[in-house]
Amino acid sequence: MSRTVMVLLASCSLVLSGCFRNGANQTADDAEQLTLYVDNRGFFDVTVYALRSPNTTGARLANVTGGSTKVLRVRRSDLQAGGRLVLRVRAMGTTSEWVSQPLQVSQGIVARLNVYTAANGDMSQSMLIAQTVEMGLELRAKSSELRASSF
Repeated sequence: MSRTVMVLLASCSLVLSGCFRNGANQTADDAEQLTLYVDNRGFFDVTVYALRSPNTTGARLANVTGGSTKVLRVRRSDLQAGGRLVLRVRAMGTTSEWVSQPLQVSQGIVARLNVYTAANGDMSQSMLIAQTVEMGLELRAKSSELRASSF
């Protein structure tokens, strides 16, 4: 093989190896993330941001379609000092936004964001709450059972 071909193959293998995650690192990354259940009970699609500090736009987490539920992973680096989660929610197509109160999160806790949007986009009835992991799993199982039994 020519030297050029060998260099090209070596370069490709280095680039491709960087695209795949090592299984051992994946569990470490998972431990550094918080699970956030978002239940958008309004008609407006919303964008959810994690605020690392006050008076910032925040890190965009996801868009959540109106009338749907989405499970998000929040990096621990997106939390405020002391492990507090603060979210900003913006209703698309309106000028409305809502900012949560700080929620202290720790190991074994999942966060649940319930978004309630009025016809004018007002989200003042929304809430961010903490649940134990077991409670979150129970609610998820019950939700799956209800969907299966409705058919």
